[in-house]
Amino acid sequence: MNQPDLQSRCTPMALVVSDATEDLTIRAWSPTAERLFGYSRAEMLGQSPYAWLIPPEYQAWVRDLIHVSTNSDEALCSIGQNVTKDRRRIWCEWHVTPLRDDHGKVVQIMATVQDITERCEAEERLRLWASVLEYSAEGICICDAQQRILLVNPAFQQLTGLSAEEAVGKTPRILQSGRQTQGFYAAMWHTIRETGRWHGEIWNRRKNGEMYAEWLSISTVYDKKRQVTHYIGIFSDITARKEADEHLLHLAQYDALTDLPNRVLLLDRLGQLTKAIRREQSKGAVLFIDLDHFKAINDTLGHAAGDLLLQTVAKRLTDSVRSTDTVARMGGDEFIVTLPQLHQVEDAALVAEKLLAAISTPVMLYDQGLSVSASIGMCIFPDDGANAEELIRNADAAMYQAKNAGRNTYQFYTRDMNEPVGKQRS
Repeated sequence: MNQPDLQSRCTPMALVVSDATEDLTIRAWSPTAERLFGYSRAEMLGQSPYAWLIPPEYQAWVRDLIHVSTNSDEALCSIGQNVTKDRRRIWCEWHVTPLRDDHGKVVQIMATVQDITERCEAEERLRLWASVLEYSAEGICICDAQQRILLVNPAFQQLTGLSAEEAVGKTPRILQSGRQTQGFYAAMWHTIRETGRWHGEIWNRRKNGEMYAEWLSISTVYDKKRQVTHYIGIFSDITARKEADEHLLHLAQYDALTDLPNRVLLLDRLGQLTKAIRREQSKGAVLFIDLDHFKAINDTLGHAAGDLLLQTVAKRLTDSVRSTDTVARMGGDEFIVTLPQLHQVEDAALVAEKLLAAISTPVMLYDQGLSVSASIGMCIFPDDGANAEELIRNADAAMYQAKNAGRNTYQFYTRDMNEPVGKQRS
């Protein structure tokens, strides 16, 4: 049997020849094998690869492979990990061929070996990215340079309701809700062109027409010449989170009983109102409303009846003013109405009269007619106060004067008014 020229350095792959024995004693070790595994020919001749090259967890598998090879006339291919002299693990592709004598007996095993570590690592990265696409809870959309959709993952299909077949070839514009302006999209793409990325909140529409909020990140992929090749969009549905945030914000800013703005939101709106009035050099009014004898109603009919009365009054106040006005509940039986953009001070008096009439309309509580009234104090901005707290305080002082004047009436604030100390608010 002619032996191969093992000294040739032109061999593209390592060449290893072993006896067809149990331990596969090595009889030939090419220069490429020396470079691949780090062991010299002198170190490896007469040695078993099981002791030097093959990790323990692969040894049973290799023995089975050799058994199959010696009972076959065809070369077998296998891929596995091997150990180098410096104890690195590398992935190798082995092509194993049995060498027979003139009687057909397998006397040696010839193997060509190639280091495929980079290929295996690249394939592993591809498998990993495929898993990311497959199992990510976030929707992923890959587009070409013309923004045509090339690939979507299962989460994209679940979140949008569009199948891959329905999405591929289209552009993401098929998802637009109409809530963003063309200016919004122009600014978004300007940022992407300038920086290569964009992220933010956006509203889109599912296949069934339902709109949803998403947090979207768009990244640009470039080639070596810095030419755009792809866009990658990754998004998550934040509708539930936004609804929860809005609900918490509503609880923080609105009265739980009447659903009117509470003191926190009122002060914010009054702050904005005073700034706008200064800027426009106009006037506005703050009306402080307190129901008359509300404590007696609570004591006589109970708190449930009192709550129902407050809800009724809140609705009547809201129905009696403009959409640009604010009706807020300060607490208890106290309400505030703000009136921006007054043409003249007398307009505030007309509104007060309208509110008193609305409140005094009899209320049916548990089949019982109840007549109520209110006292209203008013102050004018910027004449009667420099800020929200001062306006409320002065309107409150004017309301006391309305109480003292016999109730069911209104009073404008004057600078000589002082709130009586310890007076019952009823």
